[in-house]
Amino acid sequence: MKKSGKRLLLWTPGIETHGGRPSANLGDLIIEEAVEAELRTLFPQWEMQKVSTHLRFGPAHRRQAREADLIVVGGSNLLSSYMDGYFQWDLTMVNAVAARGSVLMGAGWWRDQGVANRYTKILLNLVLSRKFKHSVRDGQAAARLREIHIPKVLNTACPTMWKLAEMDLSRLRTKPAEKVLCMLTDYYPEPELDRRLLDLLKERYKTVYFWPQGLGDEIYSRELSFDGVLLDRNLEALDELLATETELDYVGTRLHGGVRCLKAGKRCLTLEVDNRAREIGKDTGLPTAARSDLEAVRKWTEGSDPVQLRLPRESIQEWKGQFARFSEHE
Repeated sequence: MKKSGKRLLLWTPGIETHGGRPSANLGDLIIEEAVEAELRTLFPQWEMQKVSTHLRFGPAHRRQAREADLIVVGGSNLLSSYMDGYFQWDLTMVNAVAARGSVLMGAGWWRDQGVANRYTKILLNLVLSRKFKHSVRDGQAAARLREIHIPKVLNTACPTMWKLAEMDLSRLRTKPAEKVLCMLTDYYPEPELDRRLLDLLKERYKTVYFWPQGLGDEIYSRELSFDGVLLDRNLEALDELLATETELDYVGTRLHGGVRCLKAGKRCLTLEVDNRAREIGKDTGLPTAARSDLEAVRKWTEGSDPVQLRLPRESIQEWKGQFARFSEHE
């Protein structure tokens, strides 16, 4: 296919360096995979370049941003009410000016925070497009952006979930499987609670697998004396398990790992460690439970209601559709 000569710059958490080294958090790779697949469909003839949200721009990257035909900020909980003190998205005023017109795609808010401070209001109004509508992954993020006078915001849920709209989720099992996959979050440790969760899963299931999504998850599992089956820390190991184990449930605190399991047709329960799973669950009906509510987890392991997601299909299509005129002359 002949390239159009246009360039899309993807500002992504999926790489740790502007040179392309993959993120140590495999959840970032799951997000990037979904974002890139959607953008390739929308802009099949465009050249796609990537820069990391984890690092600041240098002069060459600012020039790259200024020369791009479109800049998309691809997912993750990179927005905050205090962008001068939180660097999940390492954004400066200078780089915000260079990347003016950037469009959010499935961005979320960092934890439960109040109204954004003045610095954040100026910074985000500088960098974010006034022409295009922005995609955020929950109502909380949408409300925070509107408070700082960024009105063109659509709650689309996370791009990792968009393909779920094409699935018949009513066919998912409601009875417990024989085996279970667990994921935990090393940077939100609750050792006593997490040991009780692992004991519960060991009691309820024939086999307990553990997949370390984050860099420190394997170490944390060993600190908890996990004695089940530990998977390798890569997406291939997870996907192989999902493809080969038909009798498999998912219970854990990792949101994007859980969504990947759901897309593979597994019965899933995501435990809320912060606002992310809670807000997405509230908006979409994604099965979640409070991390501390082990009784709810126990009941779920005995059987669950059919999954009935409320995905915002119209908002997703509205966000995608706004680029039709933008790319029709490529």
